[in-house]
Amino acid sequence: YYNQELLTLQKLFDPKSSAFISNKKISQFAAQHLSSNFIGEPTAVIFEKKVIDEVGYFNTNLNQICDLEYWLRISTVHGLVYVPKKLVKFRIHSESTTNHNLINNKSFADPIKLIHDFIYSPSFSKLRNFTGKFSQKKFEISLKAKLYEAYKSNNPNNHSKPEFLNVYFSNYPNLKIHFSDSIFSRILFKIVLFKRKLS
Repeated sequence: YYNQELLTLQKLFDPKSSAFISNKKISQFAAQHLSSNFIGEPTAVIFEKKVIDEVGYFNTNLNQICDLEYWLRISTVHGLVYVPKKLVKFRIHSESTTNHNLINNKSFADPIKLIHDFIYSPSFSKLRNFTGKFSQKKFEISLKAKLYEAYKSNNPNNHSKPEFLNVYFSNYPNLKIHFSDSIFSRILFKIVLFKRKLS
């Protein structure tokens, strides 16, 4: 994961033009780069305490990208100011949560939950308004592809029904609407794998 070139605000945005990135621009970045943590890895964030009253706390249903989801929840409402300075260090080691989630096949769940929230959560209503119906369709197709990918990873022999949907995603009942073991899902899955090989 960390050997790949990661998408960052510095690559997406020219800080010389303005340090402020509007909530519309952040929403567009999030829609274009689904589940890419372009804000963090690592990140140092400062915001006023009253923002917590408005957007709530971290989403405890997320294992991996709770920081990204929270920064997006804030910045799709308020925008953000980007400070292009190295202010924190990041340690990579075999006992990290990221490494643990990759080894234990848990890395699929959080992107699925985030895309679900882009589609359904009131917290991301501004993102939906800024990005429009085309992005809504993109979210739905991406969700279908990611659900099928998670299904294949958790069920490589196709011997059982996707029970993980009932257990793992119990807080996200709408996921069942988007899951299917159909030809369309299989084609989407192959396209995703092909695009990954190209990147």
